[in-house]
Amino acid sequence: MNGKKVLFIDNDDFFKKLYRQRLEEKGIDFLEITNGNDVIDLVKEEKPNLIVTEIILPGKGGFNLIKKLNEDNELKNIPVVVLTKLSQNGDMEVAMDMGVDAYFVKSEANLSEVMEKIEEILNKK
Repeated sequence: MNGKKVLFIDNDDFFKKLYRQRLEEKGIDFLEITNGNDVIDLVKEEKPNLIVTEIILPGKGGFNLIKKLNEDNELKNIPVVVLTKLSQNGDMEVAMDMGVDAYFVKSEANLSEVMEKIEEILNKK
Protein backbone atom coordinates (compact mmCIF):
# COMPACT_ATOMS: atom_id res chain seq x y z
CA MET A 1 0.00 0.00 0.00
CA ASN A 2 3.04 2.25 0.15
CA GLY A 3 2.64 5.47 -1.76
CA LYS A 4 -1.12 5.55 -1.30
CA LYS A 5 -2.71 8.67 0.21
CA VAL A 6 -6.05 9.04 1.93
CA LEU A 7 -7.50 12.49 2.59
CA PHE A 8 -9.72 12.47 5.68
CA ILE A 9 -12.14 15.42 5.89
CA ASP A 10 -13.70 15.68 9.34
CA ASN A 11 -13.60 17.97 12.35
CA ASP A 12 -13.92 15.07 14.80
CA ASP A 13 -10.45 14.59 16.30
CA PHE A 14 -11.35 11.18 17.74
CA PHE A 15 -12.19 9.72 14.34
CA LYS A 16 -9.18 11.33 12.67
CA LYS A 17 -6.83 9.89 15.30
CA LEU A 18 -8.41 6.45 15.06
CA TYR A 19 -8.19 6.26 11.29
CA ARG A 20 -4.76 7.92 11.12
CA GLN A 21 -3.36 5.16 13.33
CA ARG A 22 -4.93 2.34 11.34
CA LEU A 23 -4.00 3.75 7.94
CA GLU A 24 -0.42 4.56 8.90
CA GLU A 25 -0.02 1.03 10.28
CA LYS A 26 -0.77 -0.15 6.75
CA GLY A 27 1.78 2.22 5.22
CA ILE A 28 -0.86 4.60 3.86
CA ASP A 29 -0.22 8.34 4.04
CA PHE A 30 -2.88 10.16 6.04
CA LEU A 31 -3.83 13.70 5.05
CA GLU A 32 -6.43 15.66 6.94
CA ILE A 33 -8.48 18.82 6.77
CA THR A 34 -11.23 19.91 9.14
CA ASN A 35 -13.56 21.84 6.83
CA GLY A 36 -14.81 21.91 3.29
CA ASN A 37 -13.45 25.33 2.35
CA ASP A 38 -9.94 24.55 1.09
CA VAL A 39 -10.45 20.94 0.07
CA ILE A 40 -10.35 21.34 -3.70
CA ASP A 41 -7.00 23.14 -3.60
CA LEU A 42 -5.58 20.50 -1.25
CA VAL A 43 -6.86 17.65 -3.44
CA LYS A 44 -5.29 19.21 -6.54
CA GLU A 45 -2.00 19.67 -4.70
CA GLU A 46 -1.79 16.29 -2.93
CA LYS A 47 -3.68 14.05 -5.39
CA PRO A 48 -4.98 11.55 -2.82
CA ASN A 49 -5.98 8.07 -3.94
CA LEU A 50 -9.13 8.22 -1.82
CA ILE A 51 -11.17 10.82 0.04
CA VAL A 52 -13.04 9.95 3.23
CA THR A 53 -15.44 12.72 4.19
CA GLU A 54 -18.04 13.68 6.73
CA ILE A 55 -21.15 15.30 5.27
CA ILE A 56 -21.57 17.73 8.18
CA LEU A 57 -18.58 20.06 7.84
CA PRO A 58 -17.78 23.63 8.78
CA GLY A 59 -17.67 25.82 5.69
CA LYS A 60 -18.72 23.98 2.56
CA GLY A 61 -20.64 20.84 3.47
CA GLY A 62 -19.84 17.36 2.24
CA PHE A 63 -22.55 17.26 -0.44
CA ASN A 64 -21.22 20.52 -1.90
CA LEU A 65 -17.70 19.11 -1.80
CA ILE A 66 -18.73 15.94 -3.65
CA LYS A 67 -20.50 18.08 -6.26
CA LYS A 68 -17.34 20.19 -6.76
CA LEU A 69 -15.20 17.06 -7.14
CA ASN A 70 -17.62 15.64 -9.70
CA GLU A 71 -17.54 18.88 -11.72
CA ASP A 72 -13.74 18.90 -11.98
CA ASN A 73 -12.35 16.67 -14.75
CA GLU A 74 -9.05 16.36 -12.90
CA LEU A 75 -10.69 15.19 -9.65
CA LYS A 76 -13.91 13.41 -10.54
CA ASN A 77 -12.34 9.95 -10.65
CA ILE A 78 -11.00 10.07 -7.09
CA PRO A 79 -13.03 7.58 -5.05
CA VAL A 80 -15.05 9.05 -2.16
CA VAL A 81 -16.17 7.26 0.99
CA VAL A 82 -18.67 9.02 3.23
CA LEU A 83 -18.24 8.46 6.98
CA THR A 84 -20.89 10.60 8.64
CA LYS A 85 -23.24 11.20 11.53
CA LEU A 86 -26.15 11.49 9.06
CA SER A 87 -28.20 8.33 9.19
CA GLN A 88 -31.27 9.27 7.14
CA ASN A 89 -31.87 7.05 4.12
CA GLY A 90 -32.41 10.17 2.02
CA ASP A 91 -28.90 11.40 2.79
CA MET A 92 -27.44 8.07 1.79
CA GLU A 93 -29.44 8.05 -1.44
CA VAL A 94 -28.29 11.57 -2.33
CA ALA A 95 -24.65 10.61 -1.71
CA MET A 96 -24.90 7.37 -3.68
CA ASP A 97 -26.63 9.19 -6.56
CA MET A 98 -23.67 11.59 -6.55
CA GLY A 99 -21.39 8.61 -7.17
CA VAL A 100 -19.73 8.00 -3.81
CA ASP A 101 -18.11 4.59 -3.48
CA ALA A 102 -19.42 3.81 0.01
CA TYR A 103 -21.53 5.41 2.74
CA PHE A 104 -21.04 4.62 6.42
CA VAL A 105 -22.86 6.00 9.44
CA LYS A 106 -20.38 6.55 12.28
CA SER A 107 -22.71 5.19 14.97
CA GLU A 108 -23.40 1.99 13.00
CA ALA A 109 -20.17 1.12 11.18
CA ASN A 110 -17.24 -0.50 12.88
CA LEU A 111 -13.63 0.43 12.22
CA SER A 112 -12.76 -2.92 10.62
CA GLU A 113 -15.65 -2.67 8.16
CA VAL A 114 -14.66 0.84 7.05
CA MET A 115 -10.97 -0.09 6.82
CA GLU A 116 -11.83 -3.13 4.72
CA LYS A 117 -13.70 -0.91 2.25
CA ILE A 118 -10.87 1.65 2.18
CA GLU A 119 -8.31 -1.07 1.44
CA GLU A 120 -10.55 -2.62 -1.22
CA ILE A 121 -10.83 0.72 -3.02
CA LEU A 122 -7.11 1.47 -2.73
CA ASN A 123 -6.21 -1.97 -4.09
CA LYS A 124 -8.29 -1.27 -7.22
CA LYS A 125 -6.30 1.90 -8.02
